[in-house]
Amino acid sequence: TLPAAWQTKTVNISIYNGAGMLVKAISIRSASQTETLDLGQLSRGIYVVKAQCSDEWAEQRILRN
Repeated sequence: TLPAAWQTKTVNISIYNGAGMLVKAISIRSASQTETLDLGQLSRGIYVVKAQCSDEWAEQRILRN
């Protein structure tokens, strides 16, 4: 879930693996409050999802199993 203030703006999303390596990066133009990411190609493990909109950041850890 993205902050409501980010709706309709461009949001850049970066996904990092447990070793801190960037494994996927996407840019969403005109974001909605909820975005679905396809993580099917990622191996099982813990990932950090970082989202950026202008000068604001949000971060969430996820488990792919």
